[in-house]
Amino acid sequence: MRQGIMILCFLFSGKAWSQTFKLVIEVTDFRSDKGMMGYQVFTKEKKPVAGGFIAIKNKTAKVTLDSLLPGEYGVRVFHDENNNQKLDVNVLKIPKRWWVFRIMQRVKWGRQN
Repeated sequence: MRQGIMILCFLFSGKAWSQTFKLVIEVTDFRSDKGMMGYQVFTKEKKPVAGGFIAIKNKTAKVTLDSLLPGEYGVRVFHDENNNQKLDVNVLKIPKRWWVFRIMQRVKWGRQN
């Protein structure tokens, strides 16, 4: 089975005084529309800044987060197929279901090129 993930980070600085940015997380090619996508965005210091669950439609889930401050962020996503709103793990803390993805993205403020 092929699974796909695409994390897009759009940096907008149209208003110089706002100094906030938008992060778009889009995951494609889920096995099915059953369940939800769980996600968490956290700082380099591992402090959560956003998270939740979103419905999967047409094997795709997309969430947009506004108002992120400049910095480095990590993203975790997983397919919560049984809808219990948690990542099920075995005794070794290895996920029982679909994979977990994590990436650190440095967000700099300034104009997008």
